[in-house]
Amino acid sequence: MELHVTQFDLIYRLPSFAQVASSNLMWQPIGTMGQTLSGVKNPDMLAPAESKFTLFVGHDTNLTATAGFLDVTRQAEGFRKNDPSPAGALVFELHRVKQSGQLIVRLFFVSVSLDQMRNGTELTLQAPPQRVPLTISACANVDCTYEQFKTFFTKSRAPGLPHYDRLRALSGMSRVRFALAADVCRHCKDRHV
Repeated sequence: MELHVTQFDLIYRLPSFAQVASSNLMWQPIGTMGQTLSGVKNPDMLAPAESKFTLFVGHDTNLTATAGFLDVTRQAEGFRKNDPSPAGALVFELHRVKQSGQLIVRLFFVSVSLDQMRNGTELTLQAPPQRVPLTISACANVDCTYEQFKTFFTKSRAPGLPHYDRLRALSGMSRVRFALAADVCRHCKDRHV
């Protein structure tokens, strides 16, 4: 396990790799939040404008690179720090504070526990997976304003979305399996890496 976590830290959390590997993927939750707020469909977003819930499926490498890009440290009970647990997830939530109307983004790491896996526990509201709140580096606490979150991404992302070619060159891989089941933007539909 120690080598597995070290490998992921040295490769996928490396800031230059995490930036390139995560920018296309991170564009989807940020853009989806934007179109949800405006009510206008953005043709580059995979989710419908009226979506209340959107799921993007990826690999442990995508999860680690995205956590590295956001500079968050995650640790689920029973796992080592930054260990991408099986079926672990990064959950982005957009909330409007009732009193002020301010928009905030919250980030959580969700993972089943080792005991839940070992025992084949059915996940329910009474027996939920672990839900660990994370603080994005650009934000002072767990409640990150939507503007802070969007500004952080805009300033920190790799330039020139999409960047499949740059990701391939940086990774040295002949084929990169990217995070989404579908291409991340309509401009890339016929491009494969």
